[in-house]
Amino acid sequence: MTVTALLAPEHDLATTNALLRALHEMGAEEISRNWGVAGSQEISMLRFSLGEQQLIVEAETYIGLSVTGTRETVDAITSRVRDIVGKAKAGFPLTRE
Repeated sequence: MTVTALLAPEHDLATTNALLRALHEMGAEEISRNWGVAGSQEISMLRFSLGEQQLIVEAETYIGLSVTGTRETVDAITSRVRDIVGKAKAGFPLTRE
């Protein structure tokens, strides 16, 4: 089962950098990168390979910065991002099935 964790607003560079650092530390390898604009919406999508699984990182206007993967991996990533950025507020991260 895959889950998506919403980490921060899409323009939060500290969290974006922390997410990329966490993925690098875990040994994830970037396999593709896409970017597009439609009207006022901008979306960036990066796909990573981590062992046997693929992870998707998206930054989308009005949606935010998110990571999608298995629950265990997403939990580990969000925990590491929280450590790096120092965000320990209630409700972080928000996840959806």
